[in-house]
Amino acid sequence: MDIVLMLLAYVFTMIEYLWLLRCFHIEGKKYYYIAVGLLILILVGFLCPKEIGVGYEEYVAIRAAFVFLILMIDKKKIFPRIESAFLVAIMKDCLLLAVETWVPKELFIKAASNHLNTFIGCAIECTIIIMLGSFLSVLINFLNKTTIVKVGSVLDYIIVVGSFEIFMCIWRVNYTLIFNGENPSFKVKASTSFAALALLLLEINILYKKWLANRIQKYAKAEHELYETQRNYYNSLLEKESDTKKYRHDMNNHMICIKSLLDEGKYEDLQNYIDNLYDYTNFLVNKSQKTGNSIIDALTNYYADSMDKDVEFKLKGMIVKPIDIDEISLSSIYSNMLVNAIEAQTHIPPQKERYIHVSLKEGDKFAQLIVRNAMENESIANLEQIETTKLDKENHGFGLANIKKNVVEHNGSLIIEAEDYEFCIKATLPLVVNK
Repeated sequence: MDIVLMLLAYVFTMIEYLWLLRCFHIEGKKYYYIAVGLLILILVGFLCPKEIGVGYEEYVAIRAAFVFLILMIDKKKIFPRIESAFLVAIMKDCLLLAVETWVPKELFIKAASNHLNTFIGCAIECTIIIMLGSFLSVLINFLNKTTIVKVGSVLDYIIVVGSFEIFMCIWRVNYTLIFNGENPSFKVKASTSFAALALLLLEINILYKKWLANRIQKYAKAEHELYETQRNYYNSLLEKESDTKKYRHDMNNHMICIKSLLDEGKYEDLQNYIDNLYDYTNFLVNKSQKTGNSIIDALTNYYADSMDKDVEFKLKGMIVKPIDIDEISLSSIYSNMLVNAIEAQTHIPPQKERYIHVSLKEGDKFAQLIVRNAMENESIANLEQIETTKLDKENHGFGLANIKKNVVEHNGSLIIEAEDYEFCIKATLPLVVNK
């Protein structure tokens, strides 16, 4: 066995693997394994018989490089190491296979009797892999600065097209063997069947990742909206606290003015002064709603501030006990109820009353959120097919569907009524029951 050819193939393969690891930011710190691999290969070269066969040296060298690559990857568990090493190795082989298909065989011959051909072939392969790694490294750094979601959607289409092409290759090989009257061996049948099943798992993985990414994106959006709502609510509380402190500070001056107007007998001016003071006091009292639930508080105050001034908004009741539902889902249910009610007020004719009334009820095991609002039509015949009135129907009109979905998923119930120019939605949710 030619030890020089084996070591040469090992060194070039390790360079390709290490470069791809670096381009993908995979840590590999145990570099002394490279020297260990060289020593073991030298020992194997001296112990193995000479007549094993041409090309066996490269076979041993590449597999030895793969084993030591696994040992070099800086991860605690063995399975992530194997996964990273396998993906790097198969990426390298896929690119070389794609290139070698269009290149004369002579360029990649690594005959054991010709050191120059071996060196040229390994150098060409190594150059191709370095170019691939450089491109991927630039692409990854580029993705960190741009919209990953858009690029990911494009890659999904490429993966789908690639999966279809892989299937066609597998099918053509199998069909060609059968068409030529050959009976494929068990090894060929097993390989073809395994390849088809592996492709099936890849396609399942693609669909699952797309579903998971969509769920994460929706959850992140809801979480961001909830955060913004709570932040605005807390800012309004701070603002109210500041106004209250100013009011307390000015109270002594108000008393002086009232006493002065009373002593001077200016009763009409006194009446106006007291009315203005009452309005301001009432404004401070009603500036923030208190319901007993921080999420409902935040959403109520946020949307109440965004309503038109001529929309009558009332809230009664409290929910003190914790609701057995996560904050994101509760936010989605209640915010959609309010948003739908607010949007409905924009379509009420000017001469008609516009109002939104919220009722909160709490029992032993369940709590109920009730939102009543004025609506344009006298009644709605088919409540299951209520459509949004917004022009952008593709991105709107899912409010009621989201409410129903979240309520049902958390073992609640939903009742919708629409008659006498009033729309009413009642969401019943379970409370946390202490056993």
